[in-house]
Parts: sequence; structure tokens; C-alpha cells
Amino acid sequence: MYPGKVGKEYFFTRGQYHAKENAAELYMGLTGEGIMIMQTKDGEVAHLPIRPGDVVYVPPFWAHRIVNVGKEKLSFFYAYPSDAGHDYEVIR
Repeated sequence: MYPGKVGKEYFFTRGQYHAKENAAELYMGLTGEGIMIMQTKDGEVAHLPIRPGDVVYVPPFWAHRIVNVGKEKLSFFYAYPSDAGHDYEVIR
């Protein structure tokens, strides 16, 4: 993900819940510096840094998005169950 901003917003991934809401997800930072932002449907919010070597766990039932807040490209590896699906509509 590229560094910088579009207008006043940093580049970020499209936020989403999993269609199969009880699916968790793991992210591992490879390059750059970002923030994982997570939120439940009840409004609980959490944010965690994601840098090279960091592992971030996204629990089931949490929406999530990554924001590149660094000065270089942000790359990461992620894994989740193949049948988890995505639910973007709630975020929209």
C-alpha cells in the first residue's frame, strides 16, 4: 500500500467484517508502518501498530482496516479461513 494521502486521508484498505462473522484473521507486517483499526458492531474500538515482524490478531466479529501512516510502502501478509467471505455493506 502506498504512503501518503488522498486529500486529508492516508491510504487504507477497505474496511469490512467477515460474512461468516465468527472468522478470525491474522496479519504480519512485512515493510513500512501502519495501524490496524478494528471495531465491533457495538462500537468497541481498538487500534494496533503493524510494522515489520508484528503479528496482529483480528478476533471474530470485529471489522478491520489497515492505514499506512508511514513514509514508505506498507506490505503485510494475511490469512483467514477461505470461506469467511467479506461484508462491506455494513461499513458503507
